Amino acid sequence: MRPLAAALLGLLLGLPLAGCGLFQSKADALRETVVETALDQVGEDYRYGGDHPDEGFDCSGLVLYSYREAGLKLPRSAAAQRTGGRAIKFSEAQPGDLLFYHFGDRKAGDLHVVIYLGDGEGVHAPVRNGEVEVIKVSQRHWRDRYVGAARYIRED
Repeated sequence: MRPLAAALLGLLLGLPLAGCGLFQSKADALRETVVETALDQVGEDYRYGGDHPDEGFDCSGLVLYSYREAGLKLPRSAAAQRTGGRAIKFSEAQPGDLLFYHFGDRKAGDLHVVIYLGDGEGVHAPVRNGEVEVIKVSQRHWRDRYVGAARYIRED
């Protein structure tokens, strides 16, 4: 099928056009940049206080870097990232939204942040494994520690 015909068919059927930025909203483009940037960091080393590939990442540093690459400024700490965004339900989460978890004795310092990828997956910088990785946030380990979600990317 010719590209113009495919575009018209997609428009008529209300289907998204994969790989075509012609009809992509600004919010969708920002989400895509945040997610792609975060995924590009998979395998990078964990480092407390790190917020750049050259030095490694902690969880909030990965978020800070991924959003900064999309031209958005976020607070530095996971606690500030949680309160700085618009609170949303997990069921409303879209790729690029932030998911928050508590570990340990549930003090504010134990707050952990994950960038949601969609389809029950997220990307984060864990201490335990020592490098940025993709996880299944739908697993019980994560569900039991979930404390909220936040959105920074406003819909057009």
